[in-house]
Amino acid sequence: MLTICNRTDLLKGVNTVSKAVSNKTTSPILECILLDAEGATLTLLGNDLELGIETKIEAVVKKEGCIAVNARIFSEIIRRLPDEDIKIEVDDTYTITIECARSKFNIAGQSGDDFPRLPQMQTKQQIILSQGTFKDMIHNTIFSTAPEDSGRPILTGELMDIRDGYLYLVAVDGYRISMRRTQVNCSEEFKVTVPGKALNEIHKILENEEDSLMTVNFTGKHVIFQMNDTTVLTRLLEGEFLQYERNLNMEYKSKVTINKKELLDS
Repeated sequence: MLTICNRTDLLKGVNTVSKAVSNKTTSPILECILLDAEGATLTLLGNDLELGIETKIEAVVKKEGCIAVNARIFSEIIRRLPDEDIKIEVDDTYTITIECARSKFNIAGQSGDDFPRLPQMQTKQQIILSQGTFKDMIHNTIFSTAPEDSGRPILTGELMDIRDGYLYLVAVDGYRISMRRTQVNCSEEFKVTVPGKALNEIHKILENEEDSLMTVNFTGKHVIFQMNDTTVLTRLLEGEFLQYERNLNMEYKSKVTINKKELLDS
């Protein structure tokens, strides 16, 4: 494998896929990210078997191939290099040579064939959303998810409830409920629960622009988010989510409208 790529693009890609690298694992390969050079593209992939993130950057590929490299070591090296093109070369012993300006590093890699790729799955349902809108929806609800040690795994995620032409994104921790909705072009009705960890990482990747679109594919046990050149795949949480609708009755005894900034200042 021999490829040359822009340092800024590579660092952005490494930072993106590193969000799916396992920190607590007995399998060394899961502490790695996969570099796959093919055509005119360098594909980067992180996968802890629960959450997988793949992104692509432009590259000059002189020799195709793939290699798994320790995410922490590789990230530290790329972060400290000057803002010039980076040359990455891999020999038959899985030794990776990284060259940039006057810097040169040799680090050990692992066979890319042993790295778990994102599985190919058949889509059952699909919706298209604005990246900016979905980013806001996550921001406005994610704080109401239950902590990982709550003893209620289903509440550590958020419900994506598609019905009546709307997507409802709902978080419940047993004490509070947060819900946002947006219109979607989908005639089917279904519900899935997405892990809060995955939505937190997706929130960091999403763009703020309303006109930047994303595709969400539902496969039954997984959900796949496609944003520009980045794909995020996560397992869905199993179990019955709380019946949140009955707690969101819009009939009130009293209703007060106040200035948000004044309330925050108070």
